[in-house]
Amino acid sequence: MRGIKIAIAEDNAADLLITRKFIEEYCHSRKIDISIDGFSTAVAYLDSKQRYDAVFLDIEMPHMDGMELAAEIRKHDSRVVMVFVTNMARYAVNGYRVGAIDYVLKPISAFDFSLTMDRVMGAIARVREEKSYTVKSRESVTTLSASDIRYIESLNHHLIFHTSFGEQEVYGYLKDVENELGDGFFRVSSCYLINLAYVKTINGCDITIGDDVLKISRVKKSELIEKLVAYYGVM
Repeated sequence: MRGIKIAIAEDNAADLLITRKFIEEYCHSRKIDISIDGFSTAVAYLDSKQRYDAVFLDIEMPHMDGMELAAEIRKHDSRVVMVFVTNMARYAVNGYRVGAIDYVLKPISAFDFSLTMDRVMGAIARVREEKSYTVKSRESVTTLSASDIRYIESLNHHLIFHTSFGEQEVYGYLKDVENELGDGFFRVSSCYLINLAYVKTINGCDITIGDDVLKISRVKKSELIEKLVAYYGVM
C-alpha cells in the first residue's frame, strides 16, 4: 500500500504522543509507509485544509469537540477513515453516526489498538479501490465515495448530491456524472441518477431510495428492473 497520511486531533499533548507512538509501532512492524500530523484543536485541523486517509479524534477538545469536528469533516470528505480515541465510551458510540469505523479507549491497550489499526488499513484499502466523485463549488471541494451517494438530482442546471452525510449542490449536468460513475448507477429519468445499492422498493412508477420517493420514467422501468436483477445477481 502506498504512503498513508494520518492525522491526530488531540488537545492533550501527552495523549497525542501516545497515539502517535502506537500508530508508528504498528506501521513500522508491517513496513507501512506513513506520515502523521498532530493537531491540538479542531480549528487547527480544519484550517490545515489537508486531506488524510485516516484521522484519530479525541472527543473532548476545547471550542469544538471531536464529534463536531467529525461532522464538519464529513461535509467535505466521505472517504476519510475515522477513529475516536477517548475515555468516554458512552459518547464514542455516537461516532457511528458520522461514519467512524471504531473507537479506542484510553488508556490505550496495545492489543486493542492493533485490532483497530487492522480495520483502519482494511478500510483505507477499500476506499482506494472504490470509485469517487469530486464535487466542486465556489465555496468548497468535496470528495464523495460512490457508495455514499444515494442519488443525484438535476434541477435548473444544478446537481444536488443526496448522500449519507447530507446534500451537496453544484452547477453541472447529470450526463457528465453518469458517465463518470458508471456501473452501479442508473438514470431513472431526466431528473434522477440513482445508486442501485439504495433501492428499497419499486411501486408503479415510484421508487424508494433511502427515505425518499422518486418518480421513474415509464420507458426506463423495465431497464431499471433488469439492472437491479443483474446488480444483485438474482432472478
